[in-house]
Amino acid sequence: MNNNDLRYFCVVADTLHFGKAAQKLHITQPPLTRAIKKLEDELGVLLFLRTQRKVVLTPAGEYLKRRGESLLSGLDELKKEVKKIDQGKSGQLHITSVGSIVPRILRYINHFTSVYPDVNIKLSQYTTTEQIKLIKSGEADIAFVRCPVSSQGLQMYEVYKEYYVLVTPSNFNIDISKADDLQQLSGKPYISFPREQGRGSFDQIISLCNMGGYSPEIKYEPYQLDTAIRMVEAGLGITIVPECSLHGLSVHVNVYKLDFMPHRSVVASYFSKT
Repeated sequence: MNNNDLRYFCVVADTLHFGKAAQKLHITQPPLTRAIKKLEDELGVLLFLRTQRKVVLTPAGEYLKRRGESLLSGLDELKKEVKKIDQGKSGQLHITSVGSIVPRILRYINHFTSVYPDVNIKLSQYTTTEQIKLIKSGEADIAFVRCPVSSQGLQMYEVYKEYYVLVTPSNFNIDISKADDLQQLSGKPYISFPREQGRGSFDQIISLCNMGGYSPEIKYEPYQLDTAIRMVEAGLGITIVPECSLHGLSVHVNVYKLDFMPHRSVVASYFSKT
């Protein structure tokens, strides 16, 4: 039994008229009659009782009509879903991000889900290094990370740029408007995420400091930027972080935008070329 034979049968079973069914199927009546005969021979049962005046379904025909219509409906739905998945309009999309970026990318995810409501979004937080591994292994589809990163074999799309900010305790004030002013921070305990968590961003921040003749004395290395900021609030030291790291945080600290520096944090999405 093939799909066409079953579809032909269901149309005849619905109309109970071979001529009308042939018209509905846009074929002539002889091939339709042959298809039904072939189906009956294959199943070894009569599906219709034919008289000169009418066509009626046999009990076997009634059963096949119920099951056949359900099967064809399921098959049509399956074809639609497969096509939508192939077009990226259905299925699951695994998005990864570093924690500080999540508030900024939620609006992009919200827009995506409004356009593709049948796609299930899985959002996970990982370090930059972990994300690149997940993309390359195929376990994640899109990674939002801070550049630069080693991305051989991956496609990159720049999402946005933002300034770095200096965060100090509320009782530590500084007049800072040029690179050399960073030297006033010498001797202060510095709070930084570990380099292995994001080598590109770490090196960029250190380079920014060195341009001003300042070498940070790293004393604490929390993994989360919000933890680093709260440690600053507690008076444990100072830190330099991307501006969006402060979004959603209610903390009493001093924040100085380093917009006079050429360095800016670049957030990009990475995905596999294949």
